[in-house]
Amino acid sequence: MDIADYEKIHYIWTLYKYLGEKDDMMMGEIVMPVESLGGEMTSEYLLQQLNSQNRFDFEYSPYEGDNLEVRKEYVYKSLSGQQRPDLYDYMSCIYRNGKWEQDYYDFFTDKTRQIKKGKVEFRGEQE
Repeated sequence: MDIADYEKIHYIWTLYKYLGEKDDMMMGEIVMPVESLGGEMTSEYLLQQLNSQNRFDFEYSPYEGDNLEVRKEYVYKSLSGQQRPDLYDYMSCIYRNGKWEQDYYDFFTDKTRQIKKGKVEFRGEQE
């Protein structure tokens, strides 16, 4: 595997169910969501796709408060002694009033539970 393969990324989505506010308070610095992860993966594109029709490849109907995060992830696991840039950036949207909107939950004060995770597939993309 060469360095280009080692640094290859794809987009991963994670769907969360909102469970309410946490009882205990945690302190820390929040990593804020971004509006673009590069290329066609922008918040505007994501919201347009989500609000036009069901884009999930499993049986799912969004519930009030559901949260969808999209982030970059390396295709290959980290190798000992091989550095790569950190991938902190993510986009986030929450289902409210019958549509997805750009927003996020505060990890330190809000409880969520992961429902499902998968790879973002673009139309025409082939494995």
